[in-house]
Amino acid sequence: MTAYNDKLLLEARNLLPCLLEAYSPSGRESEAVDVALEWLQAHKFYARVDENGNLLSWTSKPVNKPCLALVSHIDTVEGFLPVVVDGDIVRGRGAVDAKGPLAAMMLSLLVLRGVPGIMLAALVDEEGNSRGAWGFIDAGFRPKYIIIGEPTGHGVVVSYRGSLRARILCKARGGHSSSPWAGESALDILIDGIQKIRSNGRRNHQLCQGQAWSCFFPKKGHIQEESPEISAGEDLEERAQEEILGRAREENNIGLASRPYI
Repeated sequence: MTAYNDKLLLEARNLLPCLLEAYSPSGRESEAVDVALEWLQAHKFYARVDENGNLLSWTSKPVNKPCLALVSHIDTVEGFLPVVVDGDIVRGRGAVDAKGPLAAMMLSLLVLRGVPGIMLAALVDEEGNSRGAWGFIDAGFRPKYIIIGEPTGHGVVVSYRGSLRARILCKARGGHSSSPWAGESALDILIDGIQKIRSNGRRNHQLCQGQAWSCFFPKKGHIQEESPEISAGEDLEERAQEEILGRAREENNIGLASRPYI
């Protein structure tokens, strides 16, 4: 067993620096994906890259509904950092978030080889718009259990704080600046609504926009809203109405304009 553990440690020392050397900010993950794909194929695992750029692999026969999915992401934030190996310490962009966890999951396939119903997913664009995760879901993958490779402060956690994002739309009569008393601006209503939304708790309004010519009041306006510390669930849209909009929904002509997501 000691010899086998030594072999895994050697694999780890070779694999992780190679992944880190392959610079892979969101949208430019192909080089790192190729490195991981080559490693998996060299170790005789079935692996493929899907239409979103995600790298998928299995311990045995590929299935869409695995018992267990090992999921991490292969993209990083912008900014290359030199890769430094100092004994058992490895530094570089993504060493913690999340090529380190991804490398550990890849190595675990060596231990789990041949066990049915286990898959690995190295997702793209996690630091961007989660294109890889949405693509994974839309492709029909429905694992019974999932382990997420993300930094947790060296502990095992059973849930992860997220944030709920939604696009809020407002409609109004509109009007002309020559007769402001007779008109109604969607942006004015949105601004009033935002104040009520903010009173419900901590919120991040990322964008406020209306469309109209300079002398007209906009009939439509929207804001991008983010609410932290929301957990996922089947009643996501209903909770978004309550958590994000609250009393602003009842007092102003505003509502959700798009599918909320975490």
